[in-house]
Amino acid sequence: TPAVIALVIYSFLPVIRNTVVAVNSVDPRMIEAAKGMGMTNCQILFRVRLPLTIPIIMAGVRNAAVMGVSVATIAYLIGARGLGYFIFSGLGRSNFNMVLLGAIIVSALGIGMNYGLLALEEAITPKGLKIERDK
Repeated sequence: TPAVIALVIYSFLPVIRNTVVAVNSVDPRMIEAAKGMGMTNCQILFRVRLPLTIPIIMAGVRNAAVMGVSVATIAYLIGARGLGYFIFSGLGRSNFNMVLLGAIIVSALGIGMNYGLLALEEAITPKGLKIERDK
């Protein structure tokens, strides 16, 4: 469990940093327009600020998730079983195939998490805020 605690603590920074930057970067004219329409602070938060900040917040979540995979891999060194087993056991046994298998698993997990969270971001971003990505 020390590895899980370290993983959770380590993941907070990018999410909190991106959330603060995102909320503070909302165009003041948008907030002023919302106030002019009679919105309360709570309505401004949920109808203006959060929808505009979803891409930036999700970038922090994606970053934290991928970093979490790497930290979980290294956590094997402090006695946690899991992602690092194949890599570090393979290194200890000079077994290249085992190291390669571990690296492929960890890479696939990190890439899969990134694309999964990109799909989630796409699903929760309001239609009017979506930017067409290069195809």
